[in-house]
Amino acid sequence: DAIVDPSPTDGAGSGDGTKGGGGGPGNDPSGRYSGPIDFEPSVAVPEAFVAFEQAPELVRMEAPEYPDLARDAGVEGRVNVLVRVGVDGFVREALLADDGVPMLNEAALSAARTAVFKPALQSDRPVQAWIVIPIEFDLRR
Repeated sequence: DAIVDPSPTDGAGSGDGTKGGGGGPGNDPSGRYSGPIDFEPSVAVPEAFVAFEQAPELVRMEAPEYPDLARDAGVEGRVNVLVRVGVDGFVREALLADDGVPMLNEAALSAARTAVFKPALQSDRPVQAWIVIPIEFDLRR
């Protein structure tokens, strides 16, 4: 099955390499992922860099669908999706943070677009933020 990795990384933030949040996403009865995510810098962020004191926290995200063609071919791997979380907590933009896994990239992007977050905070006010959501595709799960 495809899952959200319990240690997504931050594409923005304070830039000092510190971590915020904690724990890993849980799985609620509806099949959506929920809970806090852990952040740390990893990739270059698009132009709209915004500093924040508190990282966005994942509230829920639909489970990614494992593409049939990839499953049949035995393709596994991690796709890192860079998302811009708006001040309302909804994903405003989703991009591949690296080359990913071609047969899995679109499924990962689609799942990431469904994510809802508790927004990042700067001076106790919500701000947009770029973060990376690693999505694992593992046939043994």
